[in-house]
Amino acid sequence: QLDDGSRAIEYQIRVDGGFWRPWTRSREVTVSQGNFRLQGKHQIEVRSRIAGEPMSLDPEPAVVELVIDTKAPAVSVKDNSNGKAEIIVKDAVSAVEAILVRYRLDGGAWSEWIHADALPTLDVSSASTIDVEAKDEEGLLGTAAEAIRGKPAINSGGGCGCSVAGND
Repeated sequence: QLDDGSRAIEYQIRVDGGFWRPWTRSREVTVSQGNFRLQGKHQIEVRSRIAGEPMSLDPEPAVVELVIDTKAPAVSVKDNSNGKAEIIVKDAVSAVEAILVRYRLDGGAWSEWIHADALPTLDVSSASTIDVEAKDEEGLLGTAAEAIRGKPAINSGGGCGCSVAGND
């Protein structure tokens, strides 16, 4: 409303709740912040006023969300050696509930995409391999391909078949 072309307007910005930068009359501002080198979600706030009139300050600054995310989620498979496996997904920026995961056993069909916080413990007792894909909020795709370890032996009995000299 203030910027109708009839008077000079000043703008001010701040990043991640830090200090407000000095006022500028430029409508285009370059934001370069040292912490933009870090992956994460950042917030840039912009407010304005009529030049030289402090009482005309915007009561609510405009807010722009900026996401710096250059790495795909890390994916691993925890084989419990009892025919069960857990998929573990971690990401530096996206929360677990925002990451989508799918998997397949022995190169078969992919599962539906599932939110990482709702992943079941998988029955891998009849599988030799598992492939996993995890997609974060920015669309970066992390993958894992694992051999199933600790697969129970087929037709194994409860005893070891061992004997000690002098005993049955």
